[in-house]
Amino acid sequence: MFKKQLRAVIFALVAFSLVAVATIGVALAHGGREVAGKYEFTVGFFVEPAYEGIKTGLDLRVTKPAEEEAMMDHEHMDMDEGMDIDLETHGAVFSGTLESGETFSFEFTEDFHGLTVPYHSHNSGQGGTVMVMDSATNSGTVSVEIHDGMFEPSSVMVQPGTTVMWTNMDDHQQTVTSGPHSSFTGEETSHDEHATTVPVEGLNETLEVEVTHVPSGTSRVFPIRGLFNDPGHYTADFIPTASGQYSFRIFGTIEGVAINETFTSEVDGFNSMQSSGDIQFPNQLPELRELEAAAQGALSTAQQAEIKAADSGGSGLAVTGIALGAVGIVSGLGGLAFAFMKKPG
Repeated sequence: MFKKQLRAVIFALVAFSLVAVATIGVALAHGGREVAGKYEFTVGFFVEPAYEGIKTGLDLRVTKPAEEEAMMDHEHMDMDEGMDIDLETHGAVFSGTLESGETFSFEFTEDFHGLTVPYHSHNSGQGGTVMVMDSATNSGTVSVEIHDGMFEPSSVMVQPGTTVMWTNMDDHQQTVTSGPHSSFTGEETSHDEHATTVPVEGLNETLEVEVTHVPSGTSRVFPIRGLFNDPGHYTADFIPTASGQYSFRIFGTIEGVAINETFTSEVDGFNSMQSSGDIQFPNQLPELRELEAAAQGALSTAQQAEIKAADSGGSGLAVTGIALGAVGIVSGLGGLAFAFMKKPG
């Protein structure tokens, strides 16, 4: 009877911790990269910032270039003096990966005269433009810095023959890639003939994700599922029970191509799991792992005491005292949890 009651208390404490904090916000920061020379992966936590004890999961978006013959008719591909330069296709003009402190340069030659070249970063989803015109005052080399995923300045006007040099001032990787990136706009990618990228569907049948809590090395494989009415967008649901760095290893096949890609928080452009205590107000509640560990400790203590009493042939009064002591431990745990709910003062 006592063991059943104690387990009920453990369950109540765990449930209390899970409902103590409300689910927060939507995705804010993701990372991304080209995979298998064709597919664009955008990865992060489904809810960001991600907090321990709150349901979240993998957030995965997969796109690929539209068919070449469809893109050739795109109205934005009309170029000056008959020169074809594709400004809309992802990475058709330039693409560079910048670690912290690194630079990437590209010369906008006479072929770009009269054009506005869009570009973006996979990791932050932020973008910028370079306008090439004879009347611009900038020439030679023009510098653009990346701070907190933002390009500063985000738009520059340069003369033909000018080199633009991007410098990553952030402490994590950024990219500089020509063309707009539809997966960061929050709008559904079009399937029509003017689309530069299209979503890759049906991957819930061919991909899985291994989620790893990096500090402990604990991992588990989860299935992924597609999101309703949002082609190419997938998730894998889980409730994190520890804060810190996480990695997602996405593996399987896409259209017969073998895939095995790992994305790690703080490395690939999305934040690690945060402690929910950071956003609790006005009182801070115990984390799920703290309540569960304390309750399990109480259960273990009570069980050991019962075994010792039985081995020593203890009287009914002694066993009763042990049980009452264990109940006292559990009551203390309950008091600990509810103490955090008391109003200040």
